[in-house]
Amino acid sequence: MAPWNAVLAVLNSLVLAVVGAVMVAGALGGRLLPGAGIPAWPPAAGEEPAWFTAGLGLAFVLSGLHVTYHALRPRRRDALSAATELGEVRTALSAVEELARRTGLQVAGVREVRPRVRAVRDGIRLWVRAEVLPDHPIPDVAPQLQARLRETVETIVGARVTEVRVVVERFAGERRRRAE
Repeated sequence: MAPWNAVLAVLNSLVLAVVGAVMVAGALGGRLLPGAGIPAWPPAAGEEPAWFTAGLGLAFVLSGLHVTYHALRPRRRDALSAATELGEVRTALSAVEELARRTGLQVAGVREVRPRVRAVRDGIRLWVRAEVLPDHPIPDVAPQLQARLRETVETIVGARVTEVRVVVERFAGERRRRAE
């Protein structure tokens, strides 16, 4: 979101939240201003119930706060940027994940790899969930997987890998074959 649009979204949503808060206060505390049209409880004949006004006000407050939160929160980056002499080169994080998956499968003892890549200020963080063959010790496989992932991603993508976290979720079992 462009900065000017974010400022407008925040201002509009805060006004909405204030209007909602006034509605809730008026509905729960009786008439806020005489003749303001905010009903008291119990409602007089022909008036709308106070709970409706309070509910509507609460919806305004929550909606305003929700828009404010989403306008101000930092956006997740979906690509890495590198400036070259000819212009900008962007590498999608999904491409880095696919590279990490293919690289991880080349490590002896690894049957399945599910990587997650996150771009941080000083490089890339990799979180990898792996499935390891039962005859390969985890203390041997995990460091090999970390080193191979770091080396390959840094070489191919050109971005610094700040962390490679590996979680071995399970040991790979014998896959059932279909009856033909």
